[in-house]
Amino acid sequence: MALRSAAEAGAQLIVRSFACLREQAAKTRRSTRLISWRITAKTWWRRVWPRIKNWSWTATWTAIGICVMALFTIGIYLVGREQWQTFQQQLTAMQGQLDAMEADQRPWVKIQNLEPYQSPIDPQLAGLRFHGSPMGVLPLDFLLKNVGHSPAFDVRVAVGQFFGYGEQKTDLAKEEQERCAALDTAYPQRPMVVESANLIPVLFPGDEAPNTNTGLFILRTQLDKLEDQGKNGFQLWFYGCIRYKFANSKEPHQTSFAYQVVHIVDAPVPPGKAMDLFFKFGEDIPADKIRLRPQPMASGITN
Repeated sequence: MALRSAAEAGAQLIVRSFACLREQAAKTRRSTRLISWRITAKTWWRRVWPRIKNWSWTATWTAIGICVMALFTIGIYLVGREQWQTFQQQLTAMQGQLDAMEADQRPWVKIQNLEPYQSPIDPQLAGLRFHGSPMGVLPLDFLLKNVGHSPAFDVRVAVGQFFGYGEQKTDLAKEEQERCAALDTAYPQRPMVVESANLIPVLFPGDEAPNTNTGLFILRTQLDKLEDQGKNGFQLWFYGCIRYKFANSKEPHQTSFAYQVVHIVDAPVPPGKAMDLFFKFGEDIPADKIRLRPQPMASGITN
């Protein structure tokens, strides 16, 4: 028993000795690493310190100040851009409200009635008349009405004619707009010592005004440009616009229109009458036989 106890005590002593040696080795390794870090830090500090000692701190603070100013400028730009976008949105909304108010209060001039003109003095001055000349004339009688809420100023009417599909207009919209825009320079500045039946100086809301100084003129030279020179008859169309101004608007407004001219003829079938779309050059047509058919798809812009 004594021998066994001595052996166990010896084994425990050996184990404790190995544990102590292992702990001592770990402490030695930690001390070695710590000493190595200190040496490295001192070496790095000896190398860096001369540079720090001779460093130009003025340039450093200047660079820092420039960076701060740049960041501040960027911040001001971002805030300013946000405010500008907000302002633009508010301005767009206000402009939309102003446009809506103007559209509600502006004048709107329309054709109240349109028919061939019949002179109360000369019965011959009515309908399509040639009078044996190389030119036919169809005077028109416009009745204009202001259905808006403000007076319309410098009201003018322009009319242009063409011979339907036979003339093969390639850019009818451009031709219409050029003729309407030409009205803006057709009259000198008022007051002027001259009378014009085609210029209505002012048309108040709800008022009507006639315009009898406009008509269609059919020339033989115009028909000669058609494919059959008008030998088989010709169609007669006309377009135009009512041009006027609003007191608070810089740009003029206009109402566009387009009509096809037809005439009533005798027919062998009930009710004994029919609409003829073609005219013959030199053939007079009385006013009560002529009809003007609106053609909205052929009219220009209305604004």
